[in-house]
Amino acid sequence: MKRGLLAILLVFLVSVSMTGCAIDATVLLNRNKEDTRAEPDPNVMRSYREVLLNETEFFSTDSSKSLLLQDFLENREIYDKVFRVTRFAVLDMNGDKVPEVVLELSSGDSPYFFEVLHYYYGTVYGYLFSYRDMQQLKEDGVFFYSGGAGNTGIGKLKFEGINLKTEILGYSELGEGETEQDAVYIIEGERVNRKAFDAYLHEQTEKKDAYWYQFSEENIEALFMTENAEENEDLGDI
Repeated sequence: MKRGLLAILLVFLVSVSMTGCAIDATVLLNRNKEDTRAEPDPNVMRSYREVLLNETEFFSTDSSKSLLLQDFLENREIYDKVFRVTRFAVLDMNGDKVPEVVLELSSGDSPYFFEVLHYYYGTVYGYLFSYRDMQQLKEDGVFFYSGGAGNTGIGKLKFEGINLKTEILGYSELGEGETEQDAVYIIEGERVNRKAFDAYLHEQTEKKDAYWYQFSEENIEALFMTENAEENEDLGDI
C-alpha cells in the first residue's frame, strides 16, 4: 500500500512541467530525500497554501490591511499597476527553521517587485521589496541589492515577530562625483580594501541560487502537500 502511494505521488510530481527560469516541483522531492532537517510545521504550510490559492487573507504590511492575494495584485495600490505572480520560492530566509515564501510580481513581461510571505502565530504577513532590493536570491536567504553604480550590498532578512529588517552583511559605497579611490568597502561592519570585498562578493555569488517554481495551482499543491499531514497520519511514512 505504501509503495503504491509513493508511486502515485511520484507520477503526479513528474507530471508537473515547467518553463523558463523556474523548475518543476519534483526538485523538492529529490531534495527532501537528502534533507535530514525536521519537516515544516503543517500549520505553516497549510496557511501558505490557503493564501496562495486565495482561500484566506494575508496581512499586507505595505497596505496595512488584510486581503486576498488576488485583490492585493489587482488593487492598483502599488504604482497603479495590476500585477501577477510569475514564480515563487520557498526557503528559510532567516535561519529559524520556518520557511518563507517569496513571490515574484510582474506587470506585462517585466518583474517589478518581490512579496515575502512570513508566518507568525497563525497569520501570514507580506513584505514588499523592489526588484533592485532583492536580487540573486540564494538558497540560504542571502541576496544582493543595488543602489546604483558603485553601490552594491549583500543582505539577509531578520524577523523579530512581525517586524522585519535587512541585516547588511557587506556593501560598497561610491558617492556622486567620487572616483574609485574614494569608494568605501564594508564587510560585517569592518572596512576592507577592494580586493577583500571582491573576494567576499565572489564567495556570496557562488552560493547555490534559490529554487524558483512557476506559479501554478499544481505546483502549490505539490510543494505544500504537508497541509494534508494530519488527515493522512494513518498512512505512516511513504
